[in-house]
Amino acid sequence: MTLNETTNSTRHEPFGARAMMLGFANSEQIENALARQAHLSDAGERRLLGMILVDMQVITTTQLLAILRTYE
Repeated sequence: MTLNETTNSTRHEPFGARAMMLGFANSEQIENALARQAHLSDAGERRLLGMILVDMQVITTTQLLAILRTYE
């Protein structure tokens, strides 16, 4: 597998998986955030998982940016 193939295979990895891979969140925290996201969506409010994790004080804004940088 080449570096480009490795990058392509992780490019579409879910945000929560990356947060866990980096050690910023655990599976229970991600599941809780996804449940909150679904509840908000049912109420007509679209929120990105990263922002929900920040609101829940699971990750900091610095960690949010670090996760987002992994998608570059």
